[in-house]
Amino acid sequence: MIFTLTLNPAFDLHYEMDEFLPESENYVKTAVKSAGGKGINVSKALSVLGIENRAFAVLGSENSAEFLKELPELDLSVIETEGRIRENITIHPKCGKETRISLDNFFLSADILRDVEKKLLPLLSEKSIVVFAGRCPKGLKKEEIIDFLLKIKSTGARLALDSNSFDLNDLSLLKPFLIKPNEEEIKALLENSAEEISSCAKRLNDAGIENVMISLGSEGIFYSGCGESFTVKAPKITPVSTIGAGDSALAGFIAGIYKGLSKKEAVCLAAASGSAACLSEGTLPPKKDDIERLLKEM
Repeated sequence: MIFTLTLNPAFDLHYEMDEFLPESENYVKTAVKSAGGKGINVSKALSVLGIENRAFAVLGSENSAEFLKELPELDLSVIETEGRIRENITIHPKCGKETRISLDNFFLSADILRDVEKKLLPLLSEKSIVVFAGRCPKGLKKEEIIDFLLKIKSTGARLALDSNSFDLNDLSLLKPFLIKPNEEEIKALLENSAEEISSCAKRLNDAGIENVMISLGSEGIFYSGCGESFTVKAPKITPVSTIGAGDSALAGFIAGIYKGLSKKEAVCLAAASGSAACLSEGTLPPKKDDIERLLKEM
């Protein structure tokens, strides 16, 4: 089974307006609110792709009931703690780039990791894939999270990471099954290396990361691993919202691997899933029909 873990979930608020004027009063035409977080977004996309999965999330008790109402379709295991689930605001002007405002006010203690361990670890085996996605929340030391992730690996489960909280030394220690940085993140990971993307990816493979999938935005996805490397071009679309597209791409690749597809087929499914997510409002998951249509065009 596939499991996703979100330690730092959020309500995603998306405001559409004709134009966004800094230092001025702005009027919102439409608003969309959804419960999310990177791991939860991956679970939503996996469900669309027909892949059984279970999402684990740490929720602040002050507004957890409201959050859960938004996710009736998910197989969700909740670890509740004190505090309030944060909110992310994305502004979508008709012309121009999106602006994202992310609250960083969720605090956790190391005790919460032990609560997650009790629920998650007994379910894992060498047939499991665990997706750890999102930034590490305040209150937890990175070393505590690394120790926790190593316990997950000790069960034989494969670890997929989509978090910018770890450096190259951390990844060399964790040796995840999969990472999915974008171009900016991989340059930062390798200390702003001027190397080509292919060389950067190869360095990560050499560090023990089996599959490296680099998002190139509208240009597609570069993949390196298992003795092969290639670029899959993204289908041409007019995006509605790009927020959460990377989470759906990650879900597409994992779904492909889970279904026994080749690496190229899995990356094509990742690109189609990520592009399809851009056709949905806010951080809503991609539609199955859009994924299938875009996959045929690639």
